[in-house]
Formats: sequence, structure tokens, C-alpha cells
Amino acid sequence: MKPQQAPTRSTSRALMKKPPLAIVTTGDGLPAAAEPAVDSAREQRIRQAAYAYYEARGRTDGNAMDDWLRAEAEAMQAASDPPSP
Repeated sequence: MKPQQAPTRSTSRALMKKPPLAIVTTGDGLPAAAEPAVDSAREQRIRQAAYAYYEARGRTDGNAMDDWLRAEAEAMQAASDPPSP
């Protein structure tokens, strides 16, 4: 196995010459959403379901991740279920 070579100056310069990533902005100058609106609607449904679990538990703190994962799993299951006739 060969030892890895340290980057040379030419390699470092080549890496530095790559153009920066472009940031797409909306008309008001704010960054545009990176995800399609469909994902935003899905995320909103997950958020609402997770909040419902929080309320059903008597609004006790400490289970936000569990609530989110449960709601997300149910959303994924609903998306994969075939539509009923």
C-alpha cells in the first residue's frame, strides 16, 4: 500500500480555482427554497402530526425527536400505500 502524497501547490491552486456555489435568491433577495413545494407540504403534515402527539402526551417536553420520527414514519407509510379504489 502506497502512502498518500501531500497535496502539492498546483493541486491546492486547482482546488482554489473552482467557482463558488451559486446561491439562488428570490425577488426579495432571500435565498430560494432548495426543496420543491411538495416536500414542504409533506414536512408541514409531519410537523402537524408530531405536534398532535406532543399535545396528546399532555405537552410534556423531551420527546420531540420521537414524535417527529413517528410522524415521519407514518407519512412515509401513507405515501407508499397504494390508493384505495
